Amino acid sequence: MSVICNRGHSHPGANGGAGVLVYRYRDTGDVEVFLGLRTLSPTGEKISWANFGGMIEEGETAQDAALRELYEETGLKVEDLRLRAITKDDHGGWKYTTFYATPTRDITDADIKLDKTAHSEAAWFSRDELWRGSPRFKGHPLHEGFQFSAVPNLGVLLPPNIDPITGSITATLPSPSYFGKDTVSGTPSSGTSNSETTSSSEPDSTSGSVVQPDAPKPDIQPDSEEEGGDTGLLEPGGSNNSLTSGSSVPGTNPSFWAF
Repeated sequence: MSVICNRGHSHPGANGGAGVLVYRYRDTGDVEVFLGLRTLSPTGEKISWANFGGMIEEGETAQDAALRELYEETGLKVEDLRLRAITKDDHGGWKYTTFYATPTRDITDADIKLDKTAHSEAAWFSRDELWRGSPRFKGHPLHEGFQFSAVPNLGVLLPPNIDPITGSITATLPSPSYFGKDTVSGTPSSGTSNSETTSSSEPDSTSGSVVQPDAPKPDIQPDSEEEGGDTGLLEPGGSNNSLTSGSSVPGTNPSFWAF
């Protein structure tokens, strides 16, 4: 079932969608994110790269749906992850919730049990590859919802890149030419952001990076009945420092914020 949101877009699922964006540090000190190349789309969208996720089923919370989809599509379980942040992309009448998480252990190719009916392949990409484009995309674009809602904010939501030799923070900003461009061809895209925009560049106290002017500002206010807190950007020792029980994904409930 598809839903037409207040912005006139067609979305799969009457209850909204949810997914998980897993990220980690490379040996080079760069942060990388885990994406899949989608082969199926309920609304007939073109093959594209995105985080793992899908439709929220009747009776599920966004968190349950996100973890179920990740497990079904990759084999990663709840105990493999620690939650770091939550964002909501609200179109009015339809909403997509993204859970940002880091692995609790080393994840190798052998650990990934990719559902080939939904994704043809999976890969880790640096933020710079997402912002500037990469031949590793193999000619396929980023999914528009992911590209224009999540990707511009990865310099703020994720930790900064670190020089492995000096330990200093390196610049973590999308190119100004990124916004409104297709990351494969560099041509203008019809995708639109559904979040407010920032008005100036300023240091981000969480990551040490800088907020890009005119970048979409993520909504990080979760529903209190779902995530149990007043802020989506989780903090150490907060009331929402564990995955809720009752998830359909096998596993335990790890603590958050423990690198």
